[in-house]
Amino acid sequence: MRFKYKRQPFRFFVSQIFQLCPKQKTSPWLQYRGSCFTIIMGLLGTHDGCFHCDEVFAVFLLRQLPEFKDFTVVRTRDPDELASCDILVDVGGVYDPKTLRFDHHQKGFNVTWSSFFGLKSWNVKFSSAGLVYAHFGKRLLSSLTNWDVESEPLKRIFSKIYESFVLEIDGVDNGVSPSNDRLKYGWDFCWYVSSPRYNIRTGISQRVTRLNPWWNEPSKNTTSAFWEAVDLVGREFLDTVRYFAECWWPARDYVARAMANRNLVDSSQAIIVLEQSCPWKCHLFDLERQERADVVVYPQPLRLLTYRPEPKFLPKVLFVVLPCDDGNWAVQAVSSENFENRLPFPASWCALRDAELSEVTGIPGCIFVHSAGHFGLNKTREGALEMARQIIRESEAKELLLNQAPLQPPTFSRGRVSHLHTVKGSRFH
Repeated sequence: MRFKYKRQPFRFFVSQIFQLCPKQKTSPWLQYRGSCFTIIMGLLGTHDGCFHCDEVFAVFLLRQLPEFKDFTVVRTRDPDELASCDILVDVGGVYDPKTLRFDHHQKGFNVTWSSFFGLKSWNVKFSSAGLVYAHFGKRLLSSLTNWDVESEPLKRIFSKIYESFVLEIDGVDNGVSPSNDRLKYGWDFCWYVSSPRYNIRTGISQRVTRLNPWWNEPSKNTTSAFWEAVDLVGREFLDTVRYFAECWWPARDYVARAMANRNLVDSSQAIIVLEQSCPWKCHLFDLERQERADVVVYPQPLRLLTYRPEPKFLPKVLFVVLPCDDGNWAVQAVSSENFENRLPFPASWCALRDAELSEVTGIPGCIFVHSAGHFGLNKTREGALEMARQIIRESEAKELLLNQAPLQPPTFSRGRVSHLHTVKGSRFH
């Protein structure tokens, strides 16, 4: 059994009880079991029967905190037993952090990360996992990383771990679809626009569900399966924390230096070079947003009345050049989460290799360009840089030709748009 009862003789209790009481938010009490008394520090209640990932994670997280680590977990749906518990997660029909009640099934509950923290971010309703993480996650991360609760690194990984680990649990438990398909309307036609609410990154919810006793396993103990699930979720959560604290966050300064030096790489400032492979994508997007936020933008009427310079934003990064483990150099097109590249490789390069690719590009040392047009390899650093530069030059030349083309208004047939120019600078673009 995984229940952490402290089984001690009564004389131990008499001598130690006054030292234990001040350290806990709830007072311990005695329970007679067999030939000795048991010190019960508190009760953490959740529902019995089929378990889910959200209460499994909530139980694991709470038991990592010093004030709850010795609490006994009670799995029941009996109202009287639940009422005697000090903490309830995923059961009880009440959300009240003051009384340590964390359920999300009651009518009218619609707390999300966005509403809880007042941020324009994720709008998936909390499960018990999200509720407990929102209230206690920072303290746990602080104890695991030895970072201050209000430090910038901890705030960053706090939200990043929610996005990468807990958000998926919330979405699956509440039956929220990962994609947000919505209908947009034009003149007399419509189309679907799809954007992700969250991404399935770990599949942890499905793996926990499979740990429940199967329909043809009547002899399997649900309690032991529950603690097996707690161990599984706990290991994966701690691995996630370690990755973001020790690998992901230290890469931010590395990417920031590459962003600051990109004017030395190419005059377009659309290429950055990383001398070592590291997690760069999220840091790149965040640093770009920070650059744009630092630019002063004057209101349009103010610019008309007095001379005010137009805001000058740095170009977005289109390509990242970085080394591979085998000594070759990679050219990675920057893309958003829906895999749409800001500037893809030319179609004439895609799926070519070695000498054939070098002949088409005119660049020596080419190895490979992916058929999807988002990734290429070259034997040398300079060769990889030249591949990125050439793609940008060809794109700029093509854009110049499009801007010099005469503008034509759209033509209509039977109330439908039959032709619509998308030339940059057109009023219809």
